Amino acid sequence: MIKSLAEQVYDHVVRMIQTGELKEGDKVGEVFLVERIGISRTPIREALIQLASDNILENVPRKGFYVKGINNDALNKVYELVYLLDSYAIELAMDNIGDKEIAEMEECIEKMNLAIGLKVYEVYEQWQKRFHEVYREVTGNDEINDTIEYLLKKIISSTYLLGEEDQLFEVSAQYNKEHEDILDAIKEKNIEKAKRLLENHWIGGKYNR
Repeated sequence: MIKSLAEQVYDHVVRMIQTGELKEGDKVGEVFLVERIGISRTPIREALIQLASDNILENVPRKGFYVKGINNDALNKVYELVYLLDSYAIELAMDNIGDKEIAEMEECIEKMNLAIGLKVYEVYEQWQKRFHEVYREVTGNDEINDTIEYLLKKIISSTYLLGEEDQLFEVSAQYNKEHEDILDAIKEKNIEKAKRLLENHWIGGKYNR
């Protein structure tokens, strides 16, 4: 499906935040995006309003839009909710995960390793998102993934280790090893093991930076 101009602007701003180009507290102005992306102000304005609605940006009256931050307590609460939903998803999905899904998850892991080696965080983020989507899609409950994605949007600005590229990819490599372990548990059809691994993956303490 072809995305609208506003949706493309939305994705562009999200990528700039995820890669650390835009940091917490930075202003995201219409003129800046017009010059950066080269399209008219109308879709840019629509995208900024939606980003504010999704709690990614803050719309400050008479000042403009700014990248929104999140404190550690709120961050941990979001990850706890994500874990609860994801563990429920893996429980629902386990019997429906077949060779096709396993092959796709293996491909995601390979793509993430490649992105880590090339130090392209945007690509890593794309494939790690897809890794989790694969099993959520066979739960029979679309709301699980939609809700998780909504929650993760709230903390986008916290997912990049500002100014610490080497540490970013070191941590990303650890996350991807966890993806491998989660996939092994899925292959074993071991729900409890998979849930324990997901708990460590989402709320194992590594987000308390």
